[in-house]
Amino acid sequence: MNKLRKKMKISESMAAMLLLTALLIVTNIFLGLLLVKEFNGALKEQIDARMLDISDTAAAMIDGDEYALIRTEGKDSDSYNRVYDILAHFQNNIDLEYIYAMVPSDDGTFVFAVDPSDEDVSEYGQPVVTTAALVMAEKGIHAVDDVPYSDSWGRFYSAYSPIFDSDRKVVGAIAVDFSADWYDAQLNRNLKIILTAVLFVTIVGLFIIVFSTSKMRYKEELRKNNVLANKMITALACDYRSVYYVDIDSDNGVCYSEHSKMEGGLKAGEEFRYLQTFKKYAEDFVTEEYRDGFLSFIDPDSIRENLKNEAIIAFRYLVNRGGNISYEMLRMAGVRRPEDRDDHIVHAVGIGFTDVDSETRQTLEQRKALIDALNIAEEANNAKTAFLSNMSHEIRTPMNAIIGLDRLALDEPGTPDNVREYLEQIGSSAEHLLAIINDILDMSRIESGKMTIKSEVFSIKELTDQVSTLIGSQCSEKKISYTKVIDEEAQGCYLGDETRLKEIIINILSNSVKYTEPGGKIDFSVKRTAKFSGRATLLFTMSDNGIGMDKDFIPRIFDSFSQEDMSAMNKFGSTGLGMAITKNLVDMMNGNITVESEKGKGTTVSVVLTFEMAAAEKERVPHGEKDKDRKERVPTGEKDRDKEEPVPPGEKDKDRKEPVSPVEKDRDKEEPVLPGEKGKDKKEAFTFDGKRVLVAEDMDINAQILLKILSKKNIEGFRAENGKLAYEMFRDSQPGYFDAILMDMRMPEMNGIEATIAIRALNRDDAKNIPIIALTANAFDEDVERSMQAGLDAHLSKPLQPATIFETMQKLIEKKSEKGKEG
Repeated sequence: MNKLRKKMKISESMAAMLLLTALLIVTNIFLGLLLVKEFNGALKEQIDARMLDISDTAAAMIDGDEYALIRTEGKDSDSYNRVYDILAHFQNNIDLEYIYAMVPSDDGTFVFAVDPSDEDVSEYGQPVVTTAALVMAEKGIHAVDDVPYSDSWGRFYSAYSPIFDSDRKVVGAIAVDFSADWYDAQLNRNLKIILTAVLFVTIVGLFIIVFSTSKMRYKEELRKNNVLANKMITALACDYRSVYYVDIDSDNGVCYSEHSKMEGGLKAGEEFRYLQTFKKYAEDFVTEEYRDGFLSFIDPDSIRENLKNEAIIAFRYLVNRGGNISYEMLRMAGVRRPEDRDDHIVHAVGIGFTDVDSETRQTLEQRKALIDALNIAEEANNAKTAFLSNMSHEIRTPMNAIIGLDRLALDEPGTPDNVREYLEQIGSSAEHLLAIINDILDMSRIESGKMTIKSEVFSIKELTDQVSTLIGSQCSEKKISYTKVIDEEAQGCYLGDETRLKEIIINILSNSVKYTEPGGKIDFSVKRTAKFSGRATLLFTMSDNGIGMDKDFIPRIFDSFSQEDMSAMNKFGSTGLGMAITKNLVDMMNGNITVESEKGKGTTVSVVLTFEMAAAEKERVPHGEKDKDRKERVPTGEKDRDKEEPVPPGEKDKDRKEPVSPVEKDRDKEEPVLPGEKGKDKKEAFTFDGKRVLVAEDMDINAQILLKILSKKNIEGFRAENGKLAYEMFRDSQPGYFDAILMDMRMPEMNGIEATIAIRALNRDDAKNIPIIALTANAFDEDVERSMQAGLDAHLSKPLQPATIFETMQKLIEKKSEKGKEG
């Protein structure tokens, strides 16, 4: 029995031992699995955090606005190279295997953009494997893959950080790849340790030392991982002078990396009071102009507010250390993002001080260089404008003499036919030269931004009638059939720039005349395609069956000096500026122009423009009716031509004596600038007989021509050689002696504006009412405005058109007479 008991006791002991051993083993296994789960969770958070720190730091180093240019500029652009250098430098400093930048593709996914790897380089534009973390990055949230993905380079876990532009729009992403084998090895390492410990416990039985040893090994592993984490933090902090952790709730901070250039600063591991320390730093080192901004930036409430929508916030400022002034940047990032917390509030931040002196000064130098370049360009542009203005005046002045003398010579009776032919050719060439000068000036003003679009009431019918008068005459001379059709819905009055619209249409139709052979046809139509909110969209269509052009040339038709066949410049006298000016004018009027053409079959040009429709009370009165409610009436044009019959080839405009230049833009019928013109019916025929006109002109030849022109209407002309003499002659004359003054603008002693101001200031009634007309080579809009502001009644540009001079004088003299009757 005793032996049996002993045997049983032994069995019971063994059973107890076995039970205890089994219990210990199960407990150890349970505890081991629990420890593995907890450890792996903590380790995964650390690894993921380290990966995100690396990708976030790389993303923060890239300027989002500049990065967005890569998508449009592509590989090898300046933006691409700068991003490449940043990533390569970053990769080398922290010894990364793979880091690369991506840009969104058209289908919403990401493709490779910048890969600084020395080998296995991803090609620009190559698709990137889409993972759940990458989808998060597309939405602006940094994330790490939960499971590895595989591609031709292997298996990887990736951390993705979005790149934002200044509008907080995701313009790309940074990816940092970590080998899945390394990642899994980190997570499996603890499992191996626990299994080893369990095996060891199983072998040695009940020795508690096994558990203690495994626990110690666990702590040691954790310590090593913490050391590794600290090394990663140190690597990430290589771009910072110092790094701090701050609990903004408790105002406590810890220095993780001490300031490399500040004596007596915080040491690594040293704790400090946040606000007190940073305020003292501001007082000691931050320059005065940045100090208030620095203090506002470090305020806890400000930090929380700014980090609500930003992953990283930064403040750039100047510091003064012993007279050494440099730029520095303070960056902050939340330890946890607000959306990751239940209360959505940032409680702790990581803070880094960065030396950005070299970068900032380089940026400032580049900005200064750009400003200097802009100033130089503006000065050059102003010089160009001044040059063109002077050249316009200097060229127009002799042109006035050439055209004027040519016309006088043509009017001389008994001129031989061969001489008359020469004179006509001289006149035609002069008009063509004038058209070229006008084209160059128009293009220059468009390029310099000084061309303006006016908003005035005009009639589509009157405008198209004026165009047809000119183009119809050109077609008759060249034996081309011309047809105009204006839809009834399109007729009416609109608000816009009548002169520029007329120029657009005439430019296009003149090209049709130029490039259409005799016997051809030209069609011009206007349709209203839409009407909305008091506005109407008009379609102007101009087509011909001329020589046409190759389809490959159409995209270049609007380029300056563009010619499909350079021989056309000699054959047709083209400068290649007409269509460039037309395109710019259409763009300035917010319109659209399209061209369809086929070689040998003709060309169709369509212009779509939208105008505000004039109110009923602002519309023009019918031809010949008196406008009782308004003092000013817009002159009407020719008879209704909405269904005008084609002009038969061979018929010529008998009323037009001067030849028409192919590129003429209705400048031979230049409308005078007449403020307040009335539209009353004339009760008696007007005559210039006995009228006296004072002519202020310093150029002898121009004065002789002008006096000769006046004499043809039995007008007595009196010349003043300069503005001062013109003022004195008017001042010393009897009131009402002169009926009008023709005033040149550029004269010695007094210029035209000064003389006009002096005359208007005289204390006599006729000084206020006498018509003063500017006759000048200054043809720009601002010249017209200056003339009107000085008190002139009209502004006519040289070379002068006799018909325009007489028409303008007649209107102004009649207007003066009507005012006298009303008084």
